[in-house]
Amino acid sequence: MFKVNALQIVGLGHMTNLTPVKFAPVPATQKRFYLVVNSANIDGMSLSTGDEIAIFSGNLCVGAAKFTGQFPMIIKGYGVDGGSGFVEGDSLVIKTWQLSTNRYSFLNTTLLKGSDHLFDGAFAAVDLFGSIYSNEKILLTKNKFNLISSFLLPRNVAATSFFGNIPSLKIAYEDNGSAFIPQYNINTIGNIDITEGYHVFVTDSVLLNVEVLRLNRQIILCSLRKQIQFHRFLVHGTLWQLNMPLHRSITELRSFRMIMVEFGYLL
Repeated sequence: MFKVNALQIVGLGHMTNLTPVKFAPVPATQKRFYLVVNSANIDGMSLSTGDEIAIFSGNLCVGAAKFTGQFPMIIKGYGVDGGSGFVEGDSLVIKTWQLSTNRYSFLNTTLLKGSDHLFDGAFAAVDLFGSIYSNEKILLTKNKFNLISSFLLPRNVAATSFFGNIPSLKIAYEDNGSAFIPQYNINTIGNIDITEGYHVFVTDSVLLNVEVLRLNRQIILCSLRKQIQFHRFLVHGTLWQLNMPLHRSITELRSFRMIMVEFGYLL
C-alpha cells in the first residue's frame, strides 16, 4: 500500500476549504485518508459548484467537502484516534448531494491509483459516477390482473416507456378507463400518474424493471387528496415503501369514507 504525507498530496489536486452543509463529518483527527477526485458526474452531468461529496465508513461520515468547480479536488477522511472515525481497512464508500436537484446519491468508483480501503496516510485517486435514480423491480404474474402502484416517480413517465418493454403485456388500465393496449397501438394513459393504481394483465410472468426517484410523501399525499372523488370505488398509489397495517397506511386520509375492495375492508 502506497502512503503519502500532506505535502505530497497537495500536488495531486485542489483542497477546498468550503464547509459542507448537507453532510456532518466526524471531527478532524491525526489519522487521515485522502480522496483525490479526478472527475465526478451524476446522470451524465459533471458536478456543479455547490455540490458536495462525502466519504463514508459504513453509515458514518468521516469526511466531506463542497465542490468549488475545480478538479481534481481533495477530500480528507478521518480515522479513529480517540474519537469517531474510520477503522483501518474499512471499505471506501462515497456519497454526494446535488444542489440543482436537492438529492443524495451513492457514487460508483473507478479507482485510478491508490487504495479503495481506508487507511491512515493512504489515498485514492478516482473517477466517480452515479445517479439520483434507483432501479426497482415489480413482479407481474401471468394470466391475471396485477394491481400495481408506486410511491416512486419513474425516470420516464410515458406509459409507452413504463409498460412498453413487457413483451407479454395485453393491457394496463386505470380506474377512469384510460388504457395502454400495445397490440392495437392504443394509449389513452399518456403519462404514468403515481397517485393512481394500475391493473396490468400479462400472459407470461415477468419482472418489470424501472428507474425511479423517491418523492416527498407529503407531496404525493396533497396530490392524492385533490383526486379523491366521492361515491365511487378508487384505486390509488401507495404512500409507503414498506408493508404496514392497512389502518396506518391511510391515516392521513381518515377524513374520507373509503372502501378498500381489494382487501375486503370497509373504513
